[in-house]
Amino acid sequence: MSTELTKVKITAYKSGGFEENKKLTSGEFTVLVNPEGYTRSYKIKYKDQQASGTKSQQMKFDKVEPEDIDLEFLFDKTGALPGTFKAKDNAGIQEESKDGVWPDIEQFKKVVYDYKGEIHQPPFLIIQWGELIFKCVLREMSINFKLFRPDGTPIRAAVKAKFTSTIENELRVRKQGNQSPDITHVRTVKAGDTLPLLCYQVYEDPSYYLQVAKANNLSNFRKLEQGARLLFPPIDKA
Repeated sequence: MSTELTKVKITAYKSGGFEENKKLTSGEFTVLVNPEGYTRSYKIKYKDQQASGTKSQQMKFDKVEPEDIDLEFLFDKTGALPGTFKAKDNAGIQEESKDGVWPDIEQFKKVVYDYKGEIHQPPFLIIQWGELIFKCVLREMSINFKLFRPDGTPIRAAVKAKFTSTIENELRVRKQGNQSPDITHVRTVKAGDTLPLLCYQVYEDPSYYLQVAKANNLSNFRKLEQGARLLFPPIDKA
């Protein structure tokens, strides 16, 4: 079992598919100091449905929102931490970087935040730390500068960042495997099928056959062609 310390690494990609050949050049950042921990947030969104004149309301499920993860990163060039002095004077003695924490922060921003013209948005990211593999985009970040040299150069800063999970659409749909009537379904007509029967199977209500017929441009919904593929769109039952 390896005892080597694994540090948080963030890798930037051009695509939400995270293909190996879509990695961005110079699109990696490894932290100097691991965070003390991280927070993962899970949210469910509901639609408010309250009838006029009533005191209570029924919450109707809308969607499961993407997961968030909050991390705080320390940037330090005070010399208090190993590896923080990288510049050398003429005698070869390590000394403080004249730019303080700015170069490291700029590299961090370049990886996670900067707009990429080739994809018309900031990059897609993978955060890796031990067993954590989080595919995401940066939602927001703030920088708290804490210590300064006499000339005002910051030499210690803490970056709080919130990342939101993302996943390519095909994989998202495949994972969900939805059977809900609130999403579009496709049915292949079999012998004996009628449009009201298929509507009952999808919506648990045969009365939506006219909407389905219109959505599929059916001129004669009473006579369905065996083998035909029909779309059953989301229908608001409210």
